[in-house]
Amino acid sequence: MLPLYSKEELGQLNFDLEGKTAIITGGTAGIGNATVEYFLAQGANVVMSGRNPAVYDMAREMGGSKAVGVQGNICDSEHCKELVRTAAEQFGQIDILVNCAGTTILGNSEDLAEEDWKRLIEEIRPPGFFMARLGEKYWMEQRIKAALLMWLPRAE
Repeated sequence: MLPLYSKEELGQLNFDLEGKTAIITGGTAGIGNATVEYFLAQGANVVMSGRNPAVYDMAREMGGSKAVGVQGNICDSEHCKELVRTAAEQFGQIDILVNCAGTTILGNSEDLAEEDWKRLIEEIRPPGFFMARLGEKYWMEQRIKAALLMWLPRAE
């Protein structure tokens, strides 16, 4: 289990991103891509993940040597391991995990088949768990005190 911050320590945390390294899943589109842009603008190193083969070029264009793209499916635990390895090898540390990967089905909810809803939930939930588990393992091995914030949608 990760060590917890006291209320006093939480009040003293530095949220400056300069020189920090973040893994951002879903970095090729939407909120994930906007997060990559923001982190880079704030001076962070970024390892961005996406299924889009353009992820390599996007990373280079967005951040030069401060960004690395890794193509793959975040639902695959081996891809998650590759993200952690890449961040540690390229930048020597992992400070932040941002899970933005996801999928959607466009249309009215009344037209959504139950099978599609179940598939949607199965594609959203595993990445957060895989990345959180790997992040916690990395931080514990490195003896880094970290805060892990997660939101996982709950299937009803």
